[in-house]
Amino acid sequence: MTKALRIGAASALLATTVACGLLDREEAAPAEVTSVVGPGLAPAVAPVAPAVAPAIVGIPLETGFMPDPNIVRGQAGGPVEGRALAPSVPLCRGWVPATPQHTITLTTAFTRLRVIVNAQADTTLLIRGPDGQYRCADDNDGLNPVVEGAFAPGTYQIYVGAYSQGTSTPYVIGFTERLSVTAESLGS
Repeated sequence: MTKALRIGAASALLATTVACGLLDREEAAPAEVTSVVGPGLAPAVAPVAPAVAPAIVGIPLETGFMPDPNIVRGQAGGPVEGRALAPSVPLCRGWVPATPQHTITLTTAFTRLRVIVNAQADTTLLIRGPDGQYRCADDNDGLNPVVEGAFAPGTYQIYVGAYSQGTSTPYVIGFTERLSVTAESLGS
C-alpha cells in the first residue's frame, strides 16, 4: 500500500471514529478527512460535519449512548391530526404523517431520556410507546417540543407534526440524556 493510501485510510478511520461518537465529542478536536483519489491527483480536504443521519427508522439506543445527542433530520407535517392518534392525551396536537418519521429501539431502561425537536416553525411531538400509550409535547422550548422522562426498554414510534394543517417544515430531532442540550443547541 502506498504512503498516500495509508494516510488516507488512517484519516478516514479517524473521521469515522469521531463521527460515530467513539471519541468523546466534547473533547475531540474537529477532524479533517483527506481522500486520495489516485496517483498524481491532489487530495480533497473537507471538514467533518457533526454526526447527523437522515430520517430513518430503527435507531438503537442504550444508556450512555454516544454521540449524545444523537441527531437526525426529517420533515414535519402530514395529513393526520395528532388528536386522532391519541384523543385522550391533551398535548397530541398538530398534523403528522400516517406513519412515524422515526422509530427508536431502547435496549436498556432510561431514568431520563430527552427527545427534543428544533425547527424554524411551530412543531409538535408525539411518541407512541411499546405499550401503545402516547407522550406528546408542544411549545416546551420556545415553539419546539420536548418529551422527557423515564423510558422502559422497547420500540417507540416518533411523529413530528406541523402545528398548522397543510404545512411542512424541516426539523432536527435529538435524543439525549444530558440536561444541558436545548433545541437551539441541536442546530437547524
